[in-house]
Parts: sequence; structure tokens; C-alpha cells
Amino acid sequence: MRSNNAPSSFSPTGNYFLSSTNIVAAPGCPANSIDPVDKQCKWDVLPYSGLTTNNKRWAVVSNTDFRIGSSIDANVEITTAGATNSYLVAPLNASNGSATSSSSIWYNVLGGKMVGPFSYPKLPVGHPSNRYSTPVEYRARLMDTGNGFNFNSTESKQSRVMLALTGTLGNYDWKSAAGIMDSTATKATRAVSAKGYTDAIVNKTYKFGQQNDAALLEAMFPVRTTEGQARIQFIDGTITGQVAQLPAGPLSVAVGTDIRREHYEMKSSVNVLRGDMVGIFGLQVKDTVSHYAVFSEATIPVLKRVEVSAALRADKTSNAEAHVSPKLGLRINALDSLLLRATAAGGFRAPNIVESGNGLGRSSVATGVVDLRRCPVANQLNALIQGSANATAADKAQANSFRGNECVGSLPSFVASNPDLKPETSQSLTVGAVWEPVKNTTFALDYYNIERKDEIGSRSTSDILKGEASLPAGQLIRTDNTANDNEFLALVKKYAPGNTINYGGVGKLGLVYNPYVNTGKTKVSGLDFDAATRFNLKEYGDLRLRLEGNYTLNYQSYSQADGKYADNTAGNYDFGSRLRTKVRAAWKKGNWDNGVTVNYLSGYSNNNDASPTYCVTQKVSAENMAACERVKARTTTDYNLTYSGIPHAKLSLYVNNVFNKDSPVNWRDGWGAQLRTIGFSAAYTH
Repeated sequence: MRSNNAPSSFSPTGNYFLSSTNIVAAPGCPANSIDPVDKQCKWDVLPYSGLTTNNKRWAVVSNTDFRIGSSIDANVEITTAGATNSYLVAPLNASNGSATSSSSIWYNVLGGKMVGPFSYPKLPVGHPSNRYSTPVEYRARLMDTGNGFNFNSTESKQSRVMLALTGTLGNYDWKSAAGIMDSTATKATRAVSAKGYTDAIVNKTYKFGQQNDAALLEAMFPVRTTEGQARIQFIDGTITGQVAQLPAGPLSVAVGTDIRREHYEMKSSVNVLRGDMVGIFGLQVKDTVSHYAVFSEATIPVLKRVEVSAALRADKTSNAEAHVSPKLGLRINALDSLLLRATAAGGFRAPNIVESGNGLGRSSVATGVVDLRRCPVANQLNALIQGSANATAADKAQANSFRGNECVGSLPSFVASNPDLKPETSQSLTVGAVWEPVKNTTFALDYYNIERKDEIGSRSTSDILKGEASLPAGQLIRTDNTANDNEFLALVKKYAPGNTINYGGVGKLGLVYNPYVNTGKTKVSGLDFDAATRFNLKEYGDLRLRLEGNYTLNYQSYSQADGKYADNTAGNYDFGSRLRTKVRAAWKKGNWDNGVTVNYLSGYSNNNDASPTYCVTQKVSAENMAACERVKARTTTDYNLTYSGIPHAKLSLYVNNVFNKDSPVNWRDGWGAQLRTIGFSAAYTH
């Protein structure tokens, strides 16, 4: 197993965090666990994380074909499957791995109100683990929450029953299907109780380094669950055939209908919905929606080498108005080896149950949020300290910490459903060509341009903050941060006694009410490309080569605050890589088939619309500026092998990230492990 090379400072014996520049290892730490650089007691958490304890999967499938009369073929499919996945999670941390100086805010769904700001308590004076005469932050691992107490489990079940019929009616073919699909899932894990944890620390009932009472641990870290259920009932039918013979070929048509009824329910446990669990955001949605659609298609041979296709679809849902979507396609065989193609179409998406259904909504949190009102003030205050020749290194570090907390943080939100939503609509155009210069070798290139209107979604956090002055009263809540502000201002006055700069009564970001709306618009354009060839090596087998990918030319979202489209975000922090490609080589000989795939994602800027000069604003040092401003390209290599020489069986092996290449560092998000993974599977059919 590969080490993460970043042991946690939340170790079994712990560390006392007296300040950002004064962290002391608690007594009892093994000598080989003391970090030689910062002298903290460290602990490797990786061997204790993600250990499988009870994973089970099962499935039962029945598929029966029979004939009704002389011209109708019938098929009945019955499928049911389930899975249980359970993992042991590493022992929990004191303060859940957070600093006692930081605060968090979340939402009480049942009460309809914000919870917090909440901060984890310091160890009070007199606590058995507090060796100081003042309350202290103690960063330690709660080892008695390991050994199966801390867990993560999911149970799911799916079933489907479907009857499919096919037949002929005169010169026409028809098919129809009807069925019902059900799925349920329950996810359970532990979280921190704001009251239970605080009481255990403040009342000195939790004893670090010992096995505490089970009832106490349950009160501190209760189980929270999320339960979901979905059911779809459907019936559809299509009839196709030739209605006329044109000079260039037959005129073929198809008509059909699709009727569905969907029920969806998802609910967090009550302790989450009423805001008991620190920083956990709840969800409660339940509703039923019916969908009705009729459609028609026609393929029209205009000339020998020219074919036109046309389609029309009408949709109606019980929570939206009816809509008609057209589609027109053109294919021209310009040469035997060259196909030209183009498509223009309209699209439609009705709001789903989460967006418009009968529910309380869902909570979420946006990270990396820049406070456009407080950050400029924090920058000015910090500059007074950093520019002072008398400021100590500790005070400069403290000022940077104050400034960082004001400029980049998290903003909780409550996203409510909206029964008045309109459907989303779109317009798309694609133009391209397929060229086959020689047999078994093709090149394809397509340009696409898509515009979506009345997009359903919650507004982006950056757009809300940009237009804060025009928001309705109560939509964005700011909280009192006077205590921390006074600490920062006192530090500034230490080196700039005449300072008059302050926050002007503007509180810290607390919570935003952000219902689903139809304000979104998006424009996107780009190129899809594909190249493939195959070589018959005779006694040496077959060799197949393929390149496929996408290059995004433009991606723009509409800003409600500005009343216009924002700049192109393709290739920046919000969108990510412009170029995404895969190159694959596969060789098959006899019963052996193996292949190598090289995956490539281009680099991209760390700036975005909300932070156009992120690295400069964050005061990144000159030697690190280049690494901060751009995330490097990522390349990984995968390998797969399949053997089919055993009757009715297939054995497969895959290795992802063969060379164990690390992911590039993203200065805004940090570094994430990109480990080599190896898998094996066996399938038997009879």
C-alpha cells in the first residue's frame, strides 16, 4: 500500500495548538512520530481508512421469449439486484479536524433557519488533558471511535419488470413496451452532534486516550442517514415503415408515444433536518410527476447522394407547459470516401422533482468563496502590518491568517424547490465530415454550437455576491464577526496607531437563500474529433488504433448581476481543461485481447470570473507564482487484458495509471492522490 506521505497532526497522543506559530506535542508521543521539522506528533491515517468489512452484491435475472399468435413476439424481463457496501473509517478527530478558532454555519430545514456560527470548544481549564491554565485547542485522534465505531455503509436495491412486444401490421413494423422500475438506497455514517460534542468537552466527560462509554460516544457522534426511493412506470410504442417510393429511394417514417409516471423521494434523517449535526446539510424531497410525449420522424432521400431527415417531438409534463422540439438533418455522400453531415435541433427539459417538486429543498455549501465586500478591507489592513519594519514574523503570520479567513471561505446555502419553473430549451447546430481514405481507416471532425435558455438551477455564488446590493432583503445573511474583527484591528493598531480602516459594519458571510430559478443561459462551442484504423497482421493477430477527443472553443454563462454573458471560461478554473483526448492501441490474437490507453487533459488557468487575479490577490510569492497561475497538463496510461479461451467464461485484468503518475498540483484545491489501481474480474455465461 502506498503511503500518503502527509501524516496527520491529529495523532493519538495529540498536539496543543497555542497559536499558528506555537504548536507543542503532548506528552507520550513515540519518538519516531515526532516530525523533525515542526516537532509535532504525527500519525499515518491511511492504513486505517477505507477498510472493507462487508461488501455483498447479488442479482437475479429472468428473460423469457414467447410468441403470441402468428405475428407477435413477446419478451418478459424480470430483474432484481442489491448491494451492501460497508467500510471502516479512520477514528474521528477532536473538533472533527477543525480549528477551534474557525466557525461553521448550516441550515435547520425543519425550523427554516440558519444554525451558527458554531465553533468547536477548547479544552476547559481543569480538563484532564489540559495542562495549561487557560482553555486550549487540543488536536488529537479519538482512538476509541475506531475499530468499527466510525463507519460508512450503503445498502441499495433495484428491480425491473418489463413486457416488450414486436410485430407487423401490413407493411409496417411496430414495437411496444410497458414496465415498472423501483430502486431504494440507504446511506449511513456518523457525524458530530453540536450539543453532544460540546457538552462532552465542556463538562469534561470525554477522556482522551481512554475507551469512553458507548452511550457518550453515541451522543457525541450519532448515526445520520439519507434514504432515497424512486419508481418509474412507463409504456411506449413506435410504428415504422415506408410510405412512398421516391426517385432517389424509399420515404420512411416513424411515429410513436412515450408515457411515464415518476415518483421520487429522498430524505435526510431527522437529526440532520433539524440542524443537530455540525455542518451537515439536509435534503427532503417527495413528489410524483407524469410525462407524455408524441413524436414523428421521416427519412427523405432527395437525391442519390443526398438524404434529409426531419423529426418533431411534443412533450408535456404535469409540472410544466407543453413544448414542441424540431430536428432537421442533412447527409451528403460527396464522394464514396467522404460523408458530409449537419444537424439543427431544438431541445427541451422539464424541471425535475427536486427542482419543482413538493419538498423542503436541499442544503449545500460553496467553498473557495471570495467576499467582495470584506476582502478589499482585509487586504488593506494586512498591508499595514506586512509593510511595517517593526512587525514580528509571528504577527505577520497572524495577519495573513486573518486576511485569508476574510478573502476565501465557505458560504452555506439553502436551495428551495420552485413550482413556477419553466422548462429549459436549447438550440444546437452540428456540422462535420467523415473521411475514409483507405479501407478500415476513418477520420471524423464535427463542430458543435449549443445555446441553452431558461436553464434551471440556483444562481452561482459569485454572481449572487456580485449583485448583493440588488438582492431582496433576507436573501443573503451576514453574521456578526465583531470579536475577530477587533482582534485584527488591535493587531493593526499595534503597528499603525492612526489607522481608521475598518469593515464599516459589514458582517461575515453567513447563509444565502438560493431557490431554483430560470435565469441561466449557456453558450458552448467546440470540436469533436475521431480517428481510427485497423491492421490485419494475419498470424500475428489484429491491431487497432484509435484517437478520440474534444476541444472546447467557447463556454459562457449568463450573469444575472451583470445582465449579460460572462467571458469565455474554457481553459480557466471554473471549466477546466480545453483539450481532452484518449489514444488507444489494442492488439488481439486468438483468445487474448489487450490494450493500452493514454489519457490527456490539457492545463488550465487558476483564474476565473470571481477571482480574475487569484494568485496575485492571494499574495503568492514570486517563486511560486507560475505554479499557482496554471494547473499543469495531466497524462495517465491504462492497460487492460482479456482472455476468452475458457468456454462460457471471460477473464479480465485492468491497471489504471500504470506508471503511478501523480496528479498535478492545483493551487486553489490542493493536491489529490491519483493512485495506481489494479482490478480483476471473471464472468461466466451459459
